[in-house]
Amino acid sequence: MSKAARALRRSSVRLRSLGSGHTSINLVISEQSNVRSKLKGCVSAQQSAAKRVQKWSQQEKSPAIQDVLYQHAELDLLWTETQTEFVGALKGYKLSYEHILEMEKKLDQARKQLNANEEKEKKLQKELVKGPKEPAITQEKLRQATDQRRLSELEVASQQKETELYKLMSLKAGLLDLSAAMERLSDKCATLATSQRNLASLIPEANTRMDQLPLYTGNRESTHIVFSARQQLDQAPPTYASAAFRSLPSSVSASSMGAGLTLASAPMLLPKALTTLADTPDYFNDSFESFDSD
Repeated sequence: MSKAARALRRSSVRLRSLGSGHTSINLVISEQSNVRSKLKGCVSAQQSAAKRVQKWSQQEKSPAIQDVLYQHAELDLLWTETQTEFVGALKGYKLSYEHILEMEKKLDQARKQLNANEEKEKKLQKELVKGPKEPAITQEKLRQATDQRRLSELEVASQQKETELYKLMSLKAGLLDLSAAMERLSDKCATLATSQRNLASLIPEANTRMDQLPLYTGNRESTHIVFSARQQLDQAPPTYASAAFRSLPSSVSASSMGAGLTLASAPMLLPKALTTLADTPDYFNDSFESFDSD
């Protein structure tokens, strides 16, 4: 992406954030989406390149080239699946910031309600000073407005504490899950790199002084190398460390749970559960549909 395009994207985020006071975290979310988008494009380009290599190999007369690159295409497929899984983990990491933003917006709503109650209380105080026609009724309204304002103050304080605690929990869970996904990616990458090296080793040594092409005898071993690689990847441990994300309910607020709201009593401790990505489609499909949208 060019500097101009990046600047335009960030400017659009800032414009959408006007008045909300959450420009910084919206930019974080936008950049995380951009990272996922770039990785998707990279994997798509790898698929296209691998497809061309496969087509070329099948036109060659050398049994070594045909067999090794045929088996290598299977490794490419495993590599695509591995990267797809990691892209899914990046979406989970982005979700941790999205849910933090949701909590910030709920706090904004509580503060907005407090401001409204304060304005109502001040207005009734002014009316009482002016000498209303029915002072008793005005005094009762003022008492109720004062109670509402005090309740709103308790709600804001509780929601603010809730939000700060939730930030710590959500960020920790997101980072732990991302770390687990990175470790899994590293382990799978090492497995695939070893398998690729073993495949390459099956190609017989050759030089320009030879009178005839060397004999290739690695058909059975090449199949075993790919089979072993897939077995190792299938036995890899789960990607996510926390696996505890849940959706934030829209009704979460201190007023709905009382002034004594605590994190332990809230029903939304962690964000939405990250689901396993669907199986990658046929490797040589020109369309790249294995990734879900942002």
